[in-house]
Formats: sequence, structure tokens, C-alpha cells
Amino acid sequence: MTTINTSNKQLDDVLKEVWKDLVDGVSSARNPFHTPAVSSLGTEGPEVRTVVLRGADPGERELFFHTDARSPKYAQLQADPRLEWMFYDRERKIQLRARGHCTVHREDNIALQRWQDTSDNSRWCYTSSEGPGTPIETADAVQHEDEGYVNFVAVRCRIERLDWLYLRAGGHLRCQFLWVGDSWDGQWVAP
Repeated sequence: MTTINTSNKQLDDVLKEVWKDLVDGVSSARNPFHTPAVSSLGTEGPEVRTVVLRGADPGERELFFHTDARSPKYAQLQADPRLEWMFYDRERKIQLRARGHCTVHREDNIALQRWQDTSDNSRWCYTSSEGPGTPIETADAVQHEDEGYVNFVAVRCRIERLDWLYLRAGGHLRCQFLWVGDSWDGQWVAP
């Protein structure tokens, strides 16, 4: 088990670790930060689902995931761009929540660049003849078409708040960071 040295943990160290974990989560499917949960607001309240972390840019405070234009979350984020992310590393016992505002990109330069950087296996997910959540007759009734780009959406989220929690046996540690002006303002908070 990986342990965290907390004897002299500083807020700046935590913030650097957070963004390193997020960047690392993009490139490795085995990284626990690779598949976070995100929550958006639907007509009946909050809706949570797992996504694949597709981009992390500490300098711009941005996280990316991709979705299908026919999915409910696409419409939800157009109506209300607020989004909450939740990451959990079971081995290190670290939970990270990140909150921000999203912009959705469909058939624009950002979407095209991200589509071009997407693997063929991932592109295949957007070729379904039916949109996510559409009732079908049997489990394998979905057909796939040639062109998936028309259904592809890149979601870019500018992070405004981070909440880091370390679940340790000797007492949990928690801190929060808020983006204020042009920098992060961090503080330790009771867990």
C-alpha cells in the first residue's frame, strides 16, 4: 500500500499532487483517476455517471471528457454548465472532488482536434445507430454506422473548486482550493 507523508504536508504540495494525479489519469487506463464520476443537473435532479478523463491542463484549470450528442448529459450541460467531478484512489485512500463550468464542443475546432486524437476503438462508440438510453429490442440490437463524428462532443470543464480528502487511520486530512482572481486560494478544513 502506498502511504502519504503527512508530517509536513503543505497546501502547495497537495495542489501539485492533485494536478499531477489528474494529468496521470488521462494517459493510463489503470490509474484510478482515469474513470471519474461526474454529476450534472437533469430535469429530475442530479444525475451521476462514470466518464473517461480525456484531458487535464493544470495551467488552464481544465478537464475534458467526451460524450455522445444524443446523450442526456449533452442537453443537461447546454442547459446548465455546472459540473462536479469525483475521483477516488482506493489504494491511497484519496478522494478528490472538482467543480467547474463546462463548455460543450460539437463540430468545431476543439471537437475536431479531440476527435483526431481519439483512438479508433473510442471513435467506434459514437457510431451507434441509436443514442444512449434509447430502448432497443435485444441487448445486441444496436447497429453501427460509418461516421461517428456527427455524434461526438468534447466537454471542457474549467475547474473553480477542488476538495481533497485523505482517509487515514490516524485522522483524515482535508483541504479545499478556490480559484480567486488569477490564483488558487487553499485552506485546511475539518474532514
